[in-house]
Amino acid sequence: MPPDEELSKLKYWYDALQRLTLVSSGTTSLPDRAKMLSTIEEVERDIGSYITASVADALANAILCYTAWYVRGVERKNFLQRAVRYYRLSGNEGALGVLLVEEAQVRDLETAIPLLEKRFVNAKCYDPVLCSYVEALYKDGQYMRAYEAGVHLQRLAEATQKHGDVQMSALPAAPMQIAAKALRAEARRLKKAGQHNEAVTILKQLQGTGLATANDVKQLERMKD
Repeated sequence: MPPDEELSKLKYWYDALQRLTLVSSGTTSLPDRAKMLSTIEEVERDIGSYITASVADALANAILCYTAWYVRGVERKNFLQRAVRYYRLSGNEGALGVLLVEEAQVRDLETAIPLLEKRFVNAKCYDPVLCSYVEALYKDGQYMRAYEAGVHLQRLAEATQKHGDVQMSALPAAPMQIAAKALRAEARRLKKAGQHNEAVTILKQLQGTGLATANDVKQLERMKD
């Protein structure tokens, strides 16, 4: 266990990092860019061999906020890699999984899918983090698994809205939107493979979701003729 001096320093840095990322919805100004980067880099230099899970998580969050607000292009990769490192140290598997799915520059589906799958299997109510699990399956080409996961997540959302402790004013659109694009991709795959009848079946399934586009409907009609 770190000595008292180290614990005090870690608490100081944790509080400093939290202040950097606490931007309320009504705030129009962001933290000063130079000061924010200086604080992040000072924490990274100063933590040495001692770092708690909470500080590692706060540091990853601060790096991600700084990246979203101030960093563009190829320069983002270095910051994203640092965020990945600190999320690993924090043990925040949900945040790590989301990052490894949603950010192309550090995408690692092989790592992300098992991390998020554990959370998905154990979920008793809707969790927006799990949209990244559905998206990961889609990006990995596991289209029917993505569809099934999206439908399951939508059902969790419906149950949460009806019976859950968390208030939901409206059902989230993301689970079924991802499920629909997974069906669309599966239909394209089957058509390309020459599996015409199977592709028609999937397009009918897509139409049944209520999320088929006009182009999807036209394609289904052409393939049925």
